[in-house]
Amino acid sequence: MGAIGPARICRTMLFIGRAADGIFRPDEAGRMGMASSVNNRTGKFRKAAEPVADEGIEEARAFLSDLTGSLSGPPRHVSGQNFVKPNRQTTTAASRTPAKSRGKAADTSRKAAERSARRTWLVLGSLVGMLGFTGALLKALAPVPLTPDAPISLFAMGAEQSIDRIFETAAPLRDGRWHYVYIHHSRTSEGNALTLGQDTGGLTDHFLIGNGNGLTDGAVQTGPRWGQQLPAVIPGMDVTSDCISVCMVGDFTHSRPTPTQQARLVELVKALQHQLGIPANRIVLRTDDPSAAGTGSAFPVAPFRSQLLP
Repeated sequence: MGAIGPARICRTMLFIGRAADGIFRPDEAGRMGMASSVNNRTGKFRKAAEPVADEGIEEARAFLSDLTGSLSGPPRHVSGQNFVKPNRQTTTAASRTPAKSRGKAADTSRKAAERSARRTWLVLGSLVGMLGFTGALLKALAPVPLTPDAPISLFAMGAEQSIDRIFETAAPLRDGRWHYVYIHHSRTSEGNALTLGQDTGGLTDHFLIGNGNGLTDGAVQTGPRWGQQLPAVIPGMDVTSDCISVCMVGDFTHSRPTPTQQARLVELVKALQHQLGIPANRIVLRTDDPSAAGTGSAFPVAPFRSQLLP
């Protein structure tokens, strides 16, 4: 049988109506069934209606079988033929289920990839931030390099390598460049390379040793002239261009340098002697000069000289 279409439905209904009209018409006795009248007209009608009834019944059975099969789902056998009517709703749902599952799987995979990408960027961002912070911290903690335009402070006592840093100059040290070391006081109670050099465009001495006021006691600052290997300029004193100038913060007219200052001065001068080959007799001090060009009368000359290299 074919599909259940409008034409088939109309044809089947027509057959059912004609068969019912000829076979199932009630007789005068009120019974349902085939008419028992023996008159010629009724007999003729029955003979003519029987084929129609048989054909209508078969068509109706087939129609009802198709309709029942489409509603109930499983195929049925009608007159030796299989009428398989798929359940459209079940088929549609079945075909839709894999697509829905694939959609959910793709969505889950996409979300997992997004989470992985976010984690990757978070780790990279944290790493870059940590590296930047570490670099800034190392830069802040690193010692300031010796440059010609900034004084450098050395604080450590008793550490030979800290004094050796004074020879890391911007301009290279040349053999025979320096022959003398000149020592004087600042004739101020406090000071450092910045305050003492503010009126002269920077520290005019090569080295400055602090007394604890304005500069750490015993700290050594190098001036820009030493970094560039330029001659020193001492106010009120005409020194030769091959003379290294060392200034000590303080007024030694009435008081001595601090013990730390004295120890640091000895350490510095001995390092210069050793590196540059300057003998003790070329270490110059002027205790009779009360100006800033001298060392002051209270400076302990004899103890100092006794510690120098020959």
